[in-house]
Amino acid sequence: AFDDATDRANLLPAYELLWRNGCGDDRRCRARALEAALQYRLTNQRLFDFQSASFRQEFLPPFEKNWQQHWPNGLKIPSNDVPNRDPLQFADSERLAHVPARFEALLPRGHKEIWQWETDRFRLIKGIGEYFSNRDIRLLASKLDIAVDRIRSSEEMANSPGFAGLNRAIDTMLSDPQGQAAFDAPTIQRLPLRNALFRALDIDIGTTCCDNDNDLPKAQADELSSLSVATKDVGLNYFYVHCGRCHGTNQPFPPNFMNGDSATVQRNVRRCADRILYRLNMWQIESERRPKTPMPPAIALTTEPVRWAEGDALAAMRNYVAPFAAASLRGSPEDWLSRSYEALPRCTFH
Repeated sequence: AFDDATDRANLLPAYELLWRNGCGDDRRCRARALEAALQYRLTNQRLFDFQSASFRQEFLPPFEKNWQQHWPNGLKIPSNDVPNRDPLQFADSERLAHVPARFEALLPRGHKEIWQWETDRFRLIKGIGEYFSNRDIRLLASKLDIAVDRIRSSEEMANSPGFAGLNRAIDTMLSDPQGQAAFDAPTIQRLPLRNALFRALDIDIGTTCCDNDNDLPKAQADELSSLSVATKDVGLNYFYVHCGRCHGTNQPFPPNFMNGDSATVQRNVRRCADRILYRLNMWQIESERRPKTPMPPAIALTTEPVRWAEGDALAAMRNYVAPFAAASLRGSPEDWLSRSYEALPRCTFH
């Protein structure tokens, strides 16, 4: 059961990517994807009306155009089978913690399949449907008077008053500011989408244990708030944003140089400048030549790695730490690669 859960969870980033880049900024494309996803759930995951004029005109053309632009050779789905490569399982000193880049657990995983337009263009439909709970679907079916076991064909769906009502509700969402905001979001947000839809259908949302399931626990929210300490240096602020979650704990591994008040963090970053700049510099060389994985790791980024490597945030972080690092780490890539990372001053705090 756990393995099945990881299989399902492994596809969520792919669904999010298809929502964000597949439809781009096209609200109507996302609206028709949502409508098809709900049709799919309201028929016990048997079918949706992919022959409807709105679906063929408002979803397929922009989605195909963006697919061919972003994934002309297919969308690679990473493997979710990850071996435990924790280098500190049995380590008793920092010397034993060295991990060659090819064995680094933070490396992006290899892919296990490639989704192609011809065979996988409707994956987003199934994916959006999985974001809605069984309770959501029961309330929808009841309001629209849809018997989920009776619709057997697209023709029956097209002639169903209930599915016509669903179509009108989706159109209402497109003219509702809150509905528009839900469609404009770069991620699939169940609650805003569901709430806007239920308002359009005059369904009493009520309160359940999970209505705030996107809220952070207070302790975590406080922790994130503390990582956003304003400083006079923009470069250091970027460290809070991009390094604080992993390096701001009270544990020695990974090196907790972001733990403490602002003055402490500044001292720690300067003390660790050589190793920090070395890992930041890894973004400037080809992946095949990197002796260490770059930091922040690709899996922690909120943007495409190529954009990150050329972006202002990385430049600001490098500029902040460079004056405190060895001169050889401020030169060309060949200078960086001539230095042994393990020989650089240690960065450990307890």
